Amino acid sequence: MSDATPAYRGYRLQTLYTLASILEANERTNLIFQPEGVEDIAIWDKNNHLLETVQVKAYSANLSLSLLSPDKIDSFLYRANSLLDTYPEIKIKIATFGDIGTELLQATQEDGRERQRVAQKISEYKFLSEADARRLLNQLQIIPVVESELKERVFTTLQYLCTGIDPIPAFEMLNFWLYLCAENKCKITQNDVIQRINDVGRFIAERNAHHGEWFRSIVPIENDEVDAQTREKLSDEFYRGISARYDHILAGVDKPRTSKLNEIAQKFKENQVVIVHGASGQGKTTIAYRYLHDFFPEQWRFQVRLVENRQQAINIATALSGQAKAIGVPLAVYLDVSPSDIGWDELVKQLASNKNIQILVTVREEDFRRASISGAEIQFAEVELQFDRPEAEEIYQFLVETETPDQFLDFDDAWSRFGGKGPLMEFVYLVTQGNSLRERLQQQIRRIQDEVRAGQCSDAELELLRLVSVASAFEARLKLRELVRFLQLPSPQRTLELLEEEYLLRTSENGTLVGGLHPIRSTILADILTDSTFYPWADSASSCLSFIFEQDVGSFLLYAFSRHRLELEYLLSTLDSYQPRQWIAIAGVTRALIWLGVKEYVEANGQLILDAYAKVNHGWAIVLNFDIADASPGVADEWVSNLSDLLPEDGLAHIASLRSRQIDKSQIFTRVIAWFSHLDYEPMPPQFELDWTGMAEVLFWVGRLQIPLPISDWLIPVDFDAAVETLPLEILADVAVGLFYGNEAAYRSWLNTNYAKLLSRFRQETRTVAWEDDGKNLRAHFVVELFQPNVSLSEAQTNQKDIQREFLNASMERLGLLRRFFPDRERYGSRGYGHLIWINAELHDETERNIPISNFPLQWLVSVNSMFKALGEQDLRPDTWEAYPCFVTLGKQ
Repeated sequence: MSDATPAYRGYRLQTLYTLASILEANERTNLIFQPEGVEDIAIWDKNNHLLETVQVKAYSANLSLSLLSPDKIDSFLYRANSLLDTYPEIKIKIATFGDIGTELLQATQEDGRERQRVAQKISEYKFLSEADARRLLNQLQIIPVVESELKERVFTTLQYLCTGIDPIPAFEMLNFWLYLCAENKCKITQNDVIQRINDVGRFIAERNAHHGEWFRSIVPIENDEVDAQTREKLSDEFYRGISARYDHILAGVDKPRTSKLNEIAQKFKENQVVIVHGASGQGKTTIAYRYLHDFFPEQWRFQVRLVENRQQAINIATALSGQAKAIGVPLAVYLDVSPSDIGWDELVKQLASNKNIQILVTVREEDFRRASISGAEIQFAEVELQFDRPEAEEIYQFLVETETPDQFLDFDDAWSRFGGKGPLMEFVYLVTQGNSLRERLQQQIRRIQDEVRAGQCSDAELELLRLVSVASAFEARLKLRELVRFLQLPSPQRTLELLEEEYLLRTSENGTLVGGLHPIRSTILADILTDSTFYPWADSASSCLSFIFEQDVGSFLLYAFSRHRLELEYLLSTLDSYQPRQWIAIAGVTRALIWLGVKEYVEANGQLILDAYAKVNHGWAIVLNFDIADASPGVADEWVSNLSDLLPEDGLAHIASLRSRQIDKSQIFTRVIAWFSHLDYEPMPPQFELDWTGMAEVLFWVGRLQIPLPISDWLIPVDFDAAVETLPLEILADVAVGLFYGNEAAYRSWLNTNYAKLLSRFRQETRTVAWEDDGKNLRAHFVVELFQPNVSLSEAQTNQKDIQREFLNASMERLGLLRRFFPDRERYGSRGYGHLIWINAELHDETERNIPISNFPLQWLVSVNSMFKALGEQDLRPDTWEAYPCFVTLGKQ
């Protein structure tokens, strides 16, 4: 935020004075302060008797009687007089950050001729008698305040109470807390403020302690100054269609979409999680950054980056939310979902368990649908971004006012040239650059092609751009050094420099990867550079496969399988010879091939699904055997059995008839089993946490599908013992269950060696005080982490559902770990202690659980079942968005 507006400056000065007033002499320890209670500050004694009110002024001119608006019946003077009628001994004060006019100063300092004259002046407005006016002036104290001196006093106190902490961010955080107090007219004491200061100190210390980790997983979204030269550069790249960054918002080059921003704000009043979804190029990232900039204080907004370290991001966000809960203000966490973020919905679920975190998610439409995120698991609101004519007209007007495009006669001319449909990004490019993005890219490619024909550049440059575009269309990056060597570029540095200047590609900050500037640009380029005769898309996709950055392999294949179904055979044959050396890449291929298997299974059962849908609408998956992964054997039959009393006489027979037509579900895994059979090279030991996670998933599927691979040999160089102390507990649990399925003998040897260490760490990190394990049944007794809800104990009784959910989450978090660490047990139990004061005695204790393994399926299997349901629903969706509301309505009937 900036001090540019007088209103904001006045508020900051009011907060500064409030803090100084509360923190001054010890005699104020028993007083109660109420910001915006009666005037700017009201001060009460412990018996709820009003002692003092303060009005804070910050005028540029000298404070005078006219500035107190004596001509208005609702002005400060007359409100103060009413208070004197009720509290005759009350102190009425004005704290002014500026000079005081002589007339008003003399009238309030001594009872003389000047006071009489000013009282008479006030009485002439007919709202007060002269006697009442003199009484008011007698009680009124005007206190001159110097901002720099007051700030020094407050900052000194903050440094004293929070040793080693920068007082500037501490003040900003207290500033927001006091804003919330003022908004709710809360009464606070000096002890409350000191406690908040201590909480702020702990919060900042916690943040500083994680500083190195932040910039890998959680990044504060901070405001920086943008000079004119930088703004011009940001404007140029933004309008050329590169991916949005927060710097573009700071430069003010976007058109704020007011209605959508207000919709997001309204949704956050009703839900803790808001998911913004839409097709690529519709401005999802831009609107998210704009919302955080306009609606959230700088010190309390963060972005989670899910590239490397998901569990670490969860841990830090949880730690921050604990501090935010103690301070009593909400924290904004932003997730911009990339195609490789397979488990983003699980991350949202874990973040949402912290009530003081508001989560804003942006996700591409197809990724949102594919996730099959359930409102039963996560309470969320959604905002769909679509680009239509009315919004286009607003954006056109904004661009006319700020960028002065002169290529079109008017909006109708621009809209006609645009064709009336397409993503927002392409419309902005058209208006600001004068031609369509496709036309511009075609011109650039034709120029390079002409240069190749004239012998002025190598054909390898076009091939470089082709492979990068095909990969980047699906948000995959290529390994630069290997790609350059393969293409034998004669002058790679100069080639890359020229192509970056043309906005055709860009290299990563460390120079190891190359990719596109935006999926829309890359999709257009790939379409221009490939054709069915000379450069088929499948040839280029197959050629770039071995150069794709390992973390992006899974998402690339997933998009390729979903968008190029008719061109897959050559890519699949190339995939057979693909020999990744990193576990994360092997896991990516595994996930993509399982997805393709489920997709083909849905298509093979297409008519059956339609027949079931015709009978029971969206209950089709329950009527069929929805447990295609055998996550919980027998559960699909149990569902039908439980419904038998509700079905007509021939209902069960009809369900049996439908299920008899369902194709053998083992076919889902045919492709992934075949691919594994071609793996010859031993993977390298895991190098980073996502690699460990990938190894865990691969080991699970290899064991689950009984694939004959030399797993024992592959695992020899892997240091599982060291992982017990270095990996986050969640990832270590995945590794344990993966090892159990992939090589049970290795799992048991590892567990026997590390049981004591593992148990000690589990108990410490989960506050488990007692442990029962008879080889069949596990039970953890844990101390529930004490929390301080922003309500009193009595108020908490009306918020039982949320409190119960917190306790349930605490229990299930521990049980989920136990289920994976010890996958051979029969039952998993838990019980919490020290929390029952928060729940009504007649309610069930949600920490007390006893779950059989049959009711505790692994997430890898559950996700396959979710794919089946989601892909089946996709085929049942209407063809147009106009028909979608009717479709949803029918689904709820």
